[in-house]
Amino acid sequence: MSAGLRRAVAAVDRIDEDCPDVARVEAAWMRAYHAADSAPLDLVVLAAAAPEMLADLRLVPHPSAGLIRSDYPVGSIWSAHQQDMVAPLVDWRPQAVLVVRPQMTVNVHIVPPQDAVFAACLFNAATLGAAAEAAFTAGPAFDFGTALIGLASLGAFSALQQHEGNVA
Repeated sequence: MSAGLRRAVAAVDRIDEDCPDVARVEAAWMRAYHAADSAPLDLVVLAAAAPEMLADLRLVPHPSAGLIRSDYPVGSIWSAHQQDMVAPLVDWRPQAVLVVRPQMTVNVHIVPPQDAVFAACLFNAATLGAAAEAAFTAGPAFDFGTALIGLASLGAFSALQQHEGNVA
């Protein structure tokens, strides 16, 4: 979303504070829809990575993938407004949302709260080791294997990289 649109949406007095973040989800959906087609990272490739090299690997985000972190339940708000009848939200907590089109359909996934820091680090080119360390520091509920397989299974990534080149 352009800075101008972001300012315009934020400036409208009658729009709730969460609206700019919901607009970011919608913009990510549009980017994912129009993104280049690309195969998601195959879990077999991830499983074949040598355990001693895992900490130094980077995951390349899928061309359609976008991660939105918000102080609001933007994934729940966005999803609720895709229905004919909008139900009130009962769980008003911050959310991270992964928008991705690994196949032909754009999907909007709410990232588990304990995985949000990990996902954000990976989307900012951190190594798996650095991202895991940040996530463990952020909260003890983080589970490296569950988070890694979960994000990869959703099609969030397209390749593995070492510091100086592609592994797969």
